[in-house]
Amino acid sequence: MNRIVLILIALVAMASLVAPASARPHHQPRHAAPAAAGQPGQHQYIVIQDFNPRLFDSAARTARDAVRLGNVADFRIVLAARGVLLAIPPITTVQRGVSDILRANPRIHLIACREVVSALASAAHRQPPLLPGTQVLPCDGLHAAMERAGWEPAPGF
Repeated sequence: MNRIVLILIALVAMASLVAPASARPHHQPRHAAPAAAGQPGQHQYIVIQDFNPRLFDSAARTARDAVRLGNVADFRIVLAARGVLLAIPPITTVQRGVSDILRANPRIHLIACREVVSALASAAHRQPPLLPGTQVLPCDGLHAAMERAGWEPAPGF
């Protein structure tokens, strides 16, 4: 039991040290023009940088509702820094509900930052298990690339 707790503490410490280089500080203005609400073909995303199961559940439900209503064509939930721990089961009870939402909606994509997953893998000496369907992509420049491609932050997040 103590060994598992120590490993989890080490994983959290490693995840908190690695922050995505593409994350925009909150004080910088957004330069993208807002798109019309309800316009089909939109691409929206949410970035979660903290270990916050409530926010993770809320993001998944927001994505599910946006896809069901036809407001967006694709939705990404990007887990960066300590947020990557939300994709490692079985830490929280929220993960089962999020997995069900992701499985039922193929247009919702869960992305974990490769830099953080690599740091966790080197600290634990093995690849961490991730929720089914989780894509591991490099986050260095991901935010800028998504904005250039027309992705917009989800309203309210």
